[in-house]
Amino acid sequence: ILDHILLGGFHIEEEVYGPLYYYPGKPVHSSRQFETEMPEESIVVHLTASPDVIEARMEANPHKYNLIKKEDIPMLLDRFKEEVKNSWLMKKIEIDTSDLSPAQLVQTFLEKARPLMKTRDLLLLANDNT
Repeated sequence: ILDHILLGGFHIEEEVYGPLYYYPGKPVHSSRQFETEMPEESIVVHLTASPDVIEARMEANPHKYNLIKKEDIPMLLDRFKEEVKNSWLMKKIEIDTSDLSPAQLVQTFLEKARPLMKTRDLLLLANDNT
């Protein structure tokens, strides 16, 4: 059994991008079922940024197979917010990355996540910092 798993995007991304880009016009169903199989201490971390920052990042570091259209950014931000809100997982964090460096992002995550962590995870984190 793995103690710590990081899933990027996963089922929430499927809910948002699926009907728009992966299989246009077809709704995504049953993706929430994955949440029932996740440990109760799972934390949903919603990373967001302002539309202008996202557009600038897309221009500065374009993906080879980019699907996202610039005009969709505000709608996509709303859809991700809605899907995170609708998540059955109870522990949720939102972090606006618009003005954060990678180091600041990690620090912000740790500050917001610590109150949601179990004692065992806090002890592991404390040992990593010594």
